[in-house]
Amino acid sequence: MRLHRWGVVAHGIAVGVLVLAPVAAFAAQATPQAILGALSVASRAGFCTEKTQQLGDCEKTTVRCDGGTGSGWSDFVEDRFELVGGSVQAKPPAPTIVTTGFIRQEEFASTETLPLEALDYLRADWNRNRSTAPGPIQKGTCYCACNANDNSDACAGQPAGFPVRSGEGLTYEECTATCAPRAVASDKCSIQPIAPSLVGTPASTAGIQTDAWCFGAAECAEQNGFFEEYAGCPRGGRCYAAEPAITLQIPIGSVTEVQGLSRYVVAAYRYGISIAAVAATVMFVYGAFLYLVGSALTSIGQGKQIMIDAILGMIFVFAATMILRTLNPATTQLDPLKVYLVNTRQFVNVAQCSDLGANTRLAFAGVRPNLTSYEAVASRENAFTLLPSAAECGETYWIDGVENSSCDGTRCTTQGEACISCADADTPGCGGRASDTRVCARVVFAGTIDYVDGRFPTNVELLSVCNFAQNGTDVDAVERGLFSLERTSPDRIGRRLSGQTTNADSAGRASYNFSFTEDDIASAVGDCEERGGFRGAVLGVVYETSVGGVGAVDINDIAILSPNNCRGSRWNGYGNGTDAGDAIFNMAPFASAFACGVRNGNFLDTAGQYWRQMDLQEAAQGNRPILCDFTLTASNAPNDPAETLCR
Repeated sequence: MRLHRWGVVAHGIAVGVLVLAPVAAFAAQATPQAILGALSVASRAGFCTEKTQQLGDCEKTTVRCDGGTGSGWSDFVEDRFELVGGSVQAKPPAPTIVTTGFIRQEEFASTETLPLEALDYLRADWNRNRSTAPGPIQKGTCYCACNANDNSDACAGQPAGFPVRSGEGLTYEECTATCAPRAVASDKCSIQPIAPSLVGTPASTAGIQTDAWCFGAAECAEQNGFFEEYAGCPRGGRCYAAEPAITLQIPIGSVTEVQGLSRYVVAAYRYGISIAAVAATVMFVYGAFLYLVGSALTSIGQGKQIMIDAILGMIFVFAATMILRTLNPATTQLDPLKVYLVNTRQFVNVAQCSDLGANTRLAFAGVRPNLTSYEAVASRENAFTLLPSAAECGETYWIDGVENSSCDGTRCTTQGEACISCADADTPGCGGRASDTRVCARVVFAGTIDYVDGRFPTNVELLSVCNFAQNGTDVDAVERGLFSLERTSPDRIGRRLSGQTTNADSAGRASYNFSFTEDDIASAVGDCEERGGFRGAVLGVVYETSVGGVGAVDINDIAILSPNNCRGSRWNGYGNGTDAGDAIFNMAPFASAFACGVRNGNFLDTAGQYWRQMDLQEAAQGNRPILCDFTLTASNAPNDPAETLCR
């Protein structure tokens, strides 16, 4: 065998090394509403195709969108969204310079061009969903099953379960809402749910969640791991374990122990190169000896050929390394095998201590913004002894076992008082208090509104609802069944977060306060006497968006909130933006939003859909104040919501 083959052997060893880099991708699954929102965005952008099948009297359409790394969807998302502080946000639109005379000024694109319906989908799993378009989903013919003794026009005289055609081009979730309170006749035209395990939206996002794959640098050091920055983690990065020390049963030269598989491969590779170099050197010397002392031409020629082969072998050995390093440096500079650690620490996604489990333990942290550090509090003996139910209004508490996570107390001990925000300077008891704190005050109906994503409230209206308003197919009829009990324009403030105060147009806090009397309730009941009777009250919220600066404002979109929507993630009715005067001084925009909710199967006569007459009377008498806190975000307060959330 000629020795230049040593180069081929060395090359084969090098290219045979496999570098393993496992990546764990565990994230929340997007809800059906989030997928539909993103699908709407992808469809408008031209990433989706539809295939329709006619199955008897049923029509079924499958919508598929362009997905996968490097797709148009990926570029589309990267151009319009970004990860900021662990949360996905829409990028501000680029300004356009406009010259008028000698004055140059910036104008921003309309916020309507921002595909904010995709935010929930991207926030569910930024790393995956930014490169994978939503879907596929099915939509098609919707049949509802008649209930027993159902006397509606379509079901009169029909047995229970009789299928009634109720819509076309609906998803399973939309079909369910259309049929309510009837069930979907799924055996008639089967439409697959978007996400069977997640049908519906939870009433609240509060709770303790595990940030399983994310670490801070200090946390990683405590685990004796190696910290790696990673944009998808709000704590800054991930942490992988040090590779174990391996004692070799057969030493590689003088190496008897290596740190991990990568070091083993590197040691074997270098040892192989060393053997090849030594062998080539020995053979070169041998060839030179034959060349110098050979007495025959054949001996001289043989020695010359051996020297040439030895030199070629050395060239092949080192050339193999150079080629591999040029084509893929990872084959010659092996990274450690990364096994990412699971972070057993937790974070809390709550604002109020009352949202925590009854057995959670708390420790007093202070009154914002002057809080004692978590470390100082935790170092005290038996620091975490308080239950969430004992957390006092206006005070902040650290949560046991959840480092640097706090919650605000809401407990008031005096009957007729509720824990409300001092964002409104006129709130009783707020004199001398920071505007970002809460106090116990005697109120009738009040609430705190936290807002982000450039959403902020401009008006809050307490609406009395007559039974006549349940005709959701006739907006004019709905309008004749709605009356304003009271209205207010909330005060807004920036919130102090991480030592800085937010811009009140982008993120902040507001509060509202109603003070109706028993006579006001009696008047509302009287207004409904000829309109089917008084059903209850709901909240109408008028909100604006300020994304991209002044000039990028979508005026007066509408949301209707029921009692079970307080501190919730999605509300019962939506209406598109209208003229400011219309939104404030008549019922038409609110009627349109309420009708939207009726068509979607909301506002049924069930628990949590209305504040009843008895609830309102007890509040007016000072016995039991009504408190409804909620948050405005891009996901639950989108631009022109009726376009995507109503039918």
